[in-house]
Amino acid sequence: MNRDVVRIRRRDEGLRRVGTWTRRVSLAAAAAAAALTAGYAHALPDLTAHLPGLHAERDSGDQGGTGNQTGGSGTGSNTGTSAQPPGAGTGTGHTTTGAS
Repeated sequence: MNRDVVRIRRRDEGLRRVGTWTRRVSLAAAAAAAALTAGYAHALPDLTAHLPGLHAERDSGDQGGTGNQTGGSGTGSNTGTSAQPPGAGTGTGHTTTGAS
């Protein structure tokens, strides 16, 4: 019976070690993922600099996705920049959905 107690204690200690290392590796992986995410997010360009209408829509609370993005008084005063994104190009579109 003494051998059984020793085996149980060894098994429990082994399980405890595995559990400890599993937690350590999981925490390290989560920290590494957070660091990589922050690094990649920092490397992305600021979209509000490229899409001026994006920042204005968020501030106004426009949830519909439509609205006047050109601004101005409608008298034809064009400053040379457009708040509208470029239109669709010509040619055939190609999508890959994986469906057969």
